[in-house]
Amino acid sequence: MTDPTGTDPIRAAASRDEAARRATAEAEGAATNSETRGAQDDEASRFATHGDPTVTGTGAETEAQRAGVQWVRPTDLAARAGGAVVDRGAQWNALLHEAALDGIREGRAQLHERLAQRQDDLEPATTTSGRAMRPVAERTGVSR
Repeated sequence: MTDPTGTDPIRAAASRDEAARRATAEAEGAATNSETRGAQDDEASRFATHGDPTVTGTGAETEAQRAGVQWVRPTDLAARAGGAVVDRGAQWNALLHEAALDGIREGRAQLHERLAQRQDDLEPATTTSGRAMRPVAERTGVSR
């Protein structure tokens, strides 16, 4: 006869399997929770460093727009300062180019005016019998 207070071996095996499944599920859940927490911490750190990428417009400031000290390497600092100097040099070069072209244009206009005035001085516009007096190309001493 069987002992009514004893445990059934089939039920005991089933309860052991169920307990093992629960322990495995709890261990996986704990690992998933720690991974989820780690991912959330990484995301929060990214937001703190770079800002929320979904926010656009005037609310989001870039690092260059923020007030305060900006830490850069000495080589980068030299490159930034050199870039500003090169930019001013390019603007100065364009300004000098325009000034030189303006001078050339004014000089050309003055030259045209002086040449026209000299031509008028050398060939006065006097007319005799309706024709302008112009020197005729001929050799001296030879005539018809």
